[in-house]
Amino acid sequence: MRRFTLSTREMWARSYSGRGRTHAYADPTTRCGTFELVRVFRRYLRNGQGRRLVEMGCGGSKYLPWLAREMQFEVEGIDYTNEGCELARSNLAAAGVDGTIHCVDFLSLGPEFAARFNVVTSYGVVEHFSDPVSVLRSFAGCLRPGGTMITFVPNMRGLAGQIVKQVDRPLFDTHNLFDAREFEAFHHDAGLSVLHSGYSEWCDLGLVPFDRMGRVAGLLAKNAAHYLNLARLAVLSRFDSIDPQSAKLCSGMIVVATKPAGGRRSLSSSIAA
Repeated sequence: MRRFTLSTREMWARSYSGRGRTHAYADPTTRCGTFELVRVFRRYLRNGQGRRLVEMGCGGSKYLPWLAREMQFEVEGIDYTNEGCELARSNLAAAGVDGTIHCVDFLSLGPEFAARFNVVTSYGVVEHFSDPVSVLRSFAGCLRPGGTMITFVPNMRGLAGQIVKQVDRPLFDTHNLFDAREFEAFHHDAGLSVLHSGYSEWCDLGLVPFDRMGRVAGLLAKNAAHYLNLARLAVLSRFDSIDPQSAKLCSGMIVVATKPAGGRRSLSSSIAA
């Protein structure tokens, strides 16, 4: 497949190399964005015992250990950087769970990956390509008929994305800009049936590189974002049905889709107007 990537292998390798030694594990009690994704997992994925799940672009994944331990999936991950793969393996080992990490390019997978998985996930991957539909088709090729795909991307057209544009333009430019309706349409065009689509992470500034704001301003902004996150988490954990939808104030977008078992596609959308 021809590459349409807006980022580079070297960029991701530097990102993984710069991370600390603390092992990453998805804890929905400490971060609102994690709480929202875990809520989606529990709502749309049944118990994973005996079922295979793969994360595309899994470098340093905190979700593979959680999905293996909490939902009993047989987990695998795919990443094309050695640094990211080593972090992902380390996180699995630290959580005491088994998993297989493949250090390969997910756009050049061999036939052994075809229709191999019950679930395919990705978080912050698809938006780094100028042709998201081709990437999603590649991911869908790994799904068994009737399998589920969960795709999360940052909303770079929203407030948080525009802050990134101001403080780190090179990072911003590695992102393809689209809204939630376009994001859903990409999945339809890739031959998938959409179960859920919309915005997430209301007023979350977690994707902002605060260190690029300067020492004092960055620290103040980071602390403010932290306490805002805790306040949002307290509300969401108490009122599970709350799901604010705002193209400007939400920092993420998510789609849950399935691969049709017999070629027929259902049409559904839950994007708020």
